[in-house]
Amino acid sequence: MKVLLFFFCLPFFFPLTLAAQTVSAKGLSETEMTGLRLFVQRCSVCHLAVPQYKAYAPHLNQEVVKARGDDAIRKFILQGSPRMPGFQYTFQQADIDQIISYLKTVKKEGAAQAPSRSQDIFGNGE
Repeated sequence: MKVLLFFFCLPFFFPLTLAAQTVSAKGLSETEMTGLRLFVQRCSVCHLAVPQYKAYAPHLNQEVVKARGDDAIRKFILQGSPRMPGFQYTFQQADIDQIISYLKTVKKEGAAQAPSRSQDIFGNGE
């Protein structure tokens, strides 16, 4: 029941969590920015590090990508697991490459946190 309530309330509180995070998207290449957008849209519900909530999936960062390798991460995103859906019908190869490029920029202490402002990822902020 708590999980259902969490997902019901998430759309109302997600903009607040975006504003509360500290990681900035400044300095990212166009490929990494696209990867960030895709990550926020598709992966952040489970992989986003929000201090107030327990993450449903591991926090992702450059160390995870380095330890497992690009090919293993790509395969995992495509095929999924018992706890994670596969995205073989959602993402193109280029999309996955962009997500991996973004994850390679995420340091462990800032593991896959949302950018500090919506303008940083969508280019339409203040």
